[in-house]
Amino acid sequence: MKRKREVPLKGNYTCKYCDKPFKYFRTFHYHQHFRTCFICKFCGKKLGSNETLKNHEMIHTGEKPYSCKHCQTSFLNISSLKRHERIHTGEKSYSCKFCTKTFRHANTVKMHERIHTGDMPYSCQYCKKKFRAQGAMKCHERIHNQEKPFSCSDCQKCFRQVGSLRRHKLVHNGIKPYSCKYCFKEIRHTAGLKEHERIHTGEKPYVCHYCPKKFRQQGAMKSHERIHTKVKPFSCTKCPKKFSNRAGWKGHELSHSDEKPYSCRFCKKKLKSKKTLKKHEESHKPSK
Repeated sequence: MKRKREVPLKGNYTCKYCDKPFKYFRTFHYHQHFRTCFICKFCGKKLGSNETLKNHEMIHTGEKPYSCKHCQTSFLNISSLKRHERIHTGEKSYSCKFCTKTFRHANTVKMHERIHTGDMPYSCQYCKKKFRAQGAMKCHERIHNQEKPFSCSDCQKCFRQVGSLRRHKLVHNGIKPYSCKYCFKEIRHTAGLKEHERIHTGEKPYVCHYCPKKFRQQGAMKSHERIHTKVKPFSCTKCPKKFSNRAGWKGHELSHSDEKPYSCRFCKKKLKSKKTLKKHEESHKPSK
């Protein structure tokens, strides 16, 4: 007698250990019975496969097994290495369909094309601000939730962006690899070099969307635009007060604590803000 084929039970099944959803009972039962859950042992994050789990755990261990043959920079995975090596080879195989600009990576050309289309598919869950890139949105959301996942191994200072951490690390090793072509001042990173050289050239490429005012730095322009929009994205963690710029917010938060992060270079007296530090240091200068 021919054996009847077993019909899989359909439904909505969820693993109680990692919340992974399943359509069929058999795959759900196998997954839960043999505990094929992929949970990070360092932070408890749930991952979709053993490979993604291994890659994720390297963030915690600091392991970077893939090295660039041109400059010895190390990476977590081979795809990141390949993307990096295009910097050295000059390869830009992705072209914008709206203009002649070319790019090294497919995701970069997608983000660039949104400048032409005006598409901003990512919205901040806190203030509904829209973004072209998911990474930019996530980074912005950390302003609201105060999350700083990247910490310096030398001084434990925490940062919202991995790029900020990399730039900060240069403070500890003293490396300033970039020099101004006008005054030969040494700078730690390319963004700082470009901004500095604009002091010499007088270039102000960032124009306010609401008035004709121009700026050397994009951050300064965005901070200025909040005067027009009245947006205050920086909230005090101790009281309901909000601020339009980071400097005002940070200065205010210090008023709730006993912290004095600014030291006088003449007498080592500690002060709460840059403004009071500057005023104090003036007192050391000989009067005319």
